[in-house]
Amino acid sequence: MQGTQLFLLFLTLYGASAQVTDWGLDDGLLMEMQEQFGNPLKHALQGISVLMDYRGPAIDAIPQRDKETSNDTLDLSTEESEALRYYLPSAKSNISEKCRHDVLEFQKAFKMQVFTAKKPRLWSILMVDSWGKLPDGYISGNSMPLGMMEECTNINVDDHEVIGEVIPVRFNATFKGQYCFVVHGLPWDEVMAQGQAGIGSPVISGNIYNYMYYGSSYGTCMPDSCTKDDFKVSLEEILPAGHAAKEVDCHTKDEELTWKPKEYLFMGVMGFIAFLVVVAAAVDLTINYMDTQELRKGPLRYLLVFSGYTNMSKIFHINTKPPQGNIGCLHGIRVLTFTWVLICHQYSVMIYAIENGANMANMFDDILAQTILSATPSVDTFFFLSGLLVAYGLMRGKDKMDLYGFFMFYVHRFIRLAPPIAAVGFFSATVARLLFSGPLGDVFSRYLVPICEDNWWYDVLFINNFVNKSCIGQTWYTSVDMQMYVMLPIMFFPLMYYEKIGSIWLSFMTVVSFAIPTMLTHVYQIPLGTFTPQDKAEDYMFFLYNGPWSRLSPYLIGLFTGYIIYKTANKKVTMTMWQVILGWVLSVGIGLLVVYGEYPYNNLNENYTQDRVPTQPISDVYNGFFRGAWGLALMWLLLACHFGYGGLVNSFLAHPSWQPMSRLTYGMFLVSITIQFIIVGSQYTSLYYDHLTVIIFTCGTLFMCGIGSCILSLLVEGPVLGLEKLLFARQDKKKKVIPINEEEEYKTPDILNVEAPAEEK
Repeated sequence: MQGTQLFLLFLTLYGASAQVTDWGLDDGLLMEMQEQFGNPLKHALQGISVLMDYRGPAIDAIPQRDKETSNDTLDLSTEESEALRYYLPSAKSNISEKCRHDVLEFQKAFKMQVFTAKKPRLWSILMVDSWGKLPDGYISGNSMPLGMMEECTNINVDDHEVIGEVIPVRFNATFKGQYCFVVHGLPWDEVMAQGQAGIGSPVISGNIYNYMYYGSSYGTCMPDSCTKDDFKVSLEEILPAGHAAKEVDCHTKDEELTWKPKEYLFMGVMGFIAFLVVVAAAVDLTINYMDTQELRKGPLRYLLVFSGYTNMSKIFHINTKPPQGNIGCLHGIRVLTFTWVLICHQYSVMIYAIENGANMANMFDDILAQTILSATPSVDTFFFLSGLLVAYGLMRGKDKMDLYGFFMFYVHRFIRLAPPIAAVGFFSATVARLLFSGPLGDVFSRYLVPICEDNWWYDVLFINNFVNKSCIGQTWYTSVDMQMYVMLPIMFFPLMYYEKIGSIWLSFMTVVSFAIPTMLTHVYQIPLGTFTPQDKAEDYMFFLYNGPWSRLSPYLIGLFTGYIIYKTANKKVTMTMWQVILGWVLSVGIGLLVVYGEYPYNNLNENYTQDRVPTQPISDVYNGFFRGAWGLALMWLLLACHFGYGGLVNSFLAHPSWQPMSRLTYGMFLVSITIQFIIVGSQYTSLYYDHLTVIIFTCGTLFMCGIGSCILSLLVEGPVLGLEKLLFARQDKKKKVIPINEEEEYKTPDILNVEAPAEEK
């Protein structure tokens, strides 16, 4: 244990600084380290190199270490010499002269200092120590040895010493450590064609068992004089036939970030708006201090809409005495639903950086895991509330639905939704890449930035769910919601003006909304559950997930609910105790059945296959009815709370403390996945995947999303809404009404309540 403690203390104190020859570590300590842990280069070469290069079933073909010599020599076998090229460019390859020189210096340093020289070259040990090696738990999914990026990039070599008197050896090494994350293997289309996305034959290296797969990724450390092209040229000379170095991402500690014109444009635009926000806040405070409120009605009103002081105050205002008729439970439902969506996305995003992937089947094998696996009703909650709020708003303003009102009905919606989407897409396509760090940063940014450059306009035009192209992936929801909004005159206007005919028509539409997904499920033979077979995945996403026709039922039930709330305004609705009990029992029972009813068919066994495959009639019924059933459960929840039968449920959901976060949910929804990518993509080590880790990351993400949403609200949402009111407001005095969900004159649009009426001042 003493040797282990000394070694850990040494690594902790070292910090990988420049002149490693100045440390003065005595030979005894170094020898103890060597005897305790062995030669680190030997460990590396007999670990990951075997993993990368071994392709046959014969275990005895793997080079074995010689116990007697491996601790104090650098006598490499032919296989190990070739394996070294997985970590460093070969001096024999077509690489730059400076790179070749520094690689040879490294090899000389390591060979000379095998703990026999008086002054060992510690920097060479640290380079090898930072390499990604065959990790523990490889069979369990720890298949991405990232190495230690910071240990590598902190290396600063300036070694010009001469060692030895009889046969002097001169060192001439000047370079910094450069960390590279390497991905190589078969082309992905060939991997998928072979039906193996990563698992092959088991092999053994020393006492370590592992699995070879058709795409490998790991971290290495090399001199910064070597470019990634130098390394790729050398690496591809020894890769198995058909394999290629897909990506090599290299970074140094003090590298300069190169800004692109589009990034300057983004910062310029947002910087100018931020300047207006600060100036407007100063003017706002000055007006209040000098009590010159009449200035707010002059030209300054166009500046004051940018006031960060006023807009922030409205976001965080808490109304402890909402007016009668207010449905305060919308705040709690909105926040909890968004959190449900966020944690489900967190489970998905973290998969790309975990070290125990084989444990996922065990994580999701109990019925409570259906809270995550069967979480799609969370989005249906959004559609239900959207329908409810739109219906109430239309009923309230139906007397003013003239030609101009009908035109503004769509313009208003677009203005409220599109600018924040455009701003987040602009951010994701530009400066978001500058926020990534760590070994996986380039992997995530290389995915995010190009798709946002090419596809942002699909999100802004609300058509991304049809073309399957998107920058902000979660905005398929806003597209579907907008498409149903466009169809409102057909679905809801008859009920606005002709109650009996409209009720029959909306009821018919609701029945059809149940029938459409039922028929699509049957025609395309789509099974229920999260683990849709690969050949049915595309049909499931297009017909049953992203299509507006499959999401209509909760939206239409929301329209009915909003209509009922409007018609019963200022009326007391009474129910017997048994009616209330029955309503709650049915509502809770339906909700539990929707989320947890899939359990027998929606889990994996140890072989990553479903234990039970549902019959087609079961899939038809579930896929056709579960969204509408969820909407009916929510309908009771909202009406019970509104009519005074919510009890403790309403007290919890309507608590005033939900209000600030509730106003930020739309912005949090838009920035969430980009922030999740940045957080997970900036990890320096693999993550252990369990429920507690996901919850911890979700809490951090929730906090960062709140900050991001505040910035988005101050720079985009608040000013846009203020300008819209100034530019498009009617001249006639509107009648003051009690809002369905009390807000201030300024209303930050959110994913659930973009049409919530605002209290007039």
